[in-house]
Amino acid sequence: MLSVLACQARRDTTAEEVAAIDAAHRAELHAFEAEKERVRATADLVTVRDFGPDGSLYLREVALIGWPRAAYLRVEYTYLNSGKRTKRTPQVTLPVADPTGNVQQRVTQDLILPLNIELGNDSTYSSWLEVPVGDVYRHADWRWDIRVEPRAQ
Repeated sequence: MLSVLACQARRDTTAEEVAAIDAAHRAELHAFEAEKERVRATADLVTVRDFGPDGSLYLREVALIGWPRAAYLRVEYTYLNSGKRTKRTPQVTLPVADPTGNVQQRVTQDLILPLNIELGNDSTYSSWLEVPVGDVYRHADWRWDIRVEPRAQ
C-alpha cells in the first residue's frame, strides 16, 4: 500500500526541469575546466622551489584533476638533496587553503628510500602528491603550497 502512495506522490520531471539541471551542470563543468586551465597556467610559472639546507623541489606538473565536487590537486615533483650533508627521510607537505588562509586539506609524504637508505648529497627522489580540494577551488583566491621539512624523529 505504501508503494502505491509513494508512486502517486512522485511526479515525473518535466523537460524544463531537466533543461535547467543540464544548464547548471554545464555551467559548473565549464567553471571547473576554466579553473583547471588557470592552475595549469600558473603552475608553469613555478618550477623550482629552494628550501636551503633542506633541499629543493623541482615541480614537473601541477594540475587540478577529477571533476566538479570531486577534485584533487596533483603535484608531480623531484626532490634534490642540495644540502651539504646526508639527509634521513625528509617530508614533503602539500596544504590547500581557502582565500582567508585556513588550511582545508593537507597531505604529507615521507621520502623513504628502500631499506631506509639515507639521501646522499645530490641524490634525488621523484614522486607525486594528490590532495582533495573539495569546493575550495570555486573561490577565486584559493591557494596551495608545497614545502620540504625535516621529518620529526
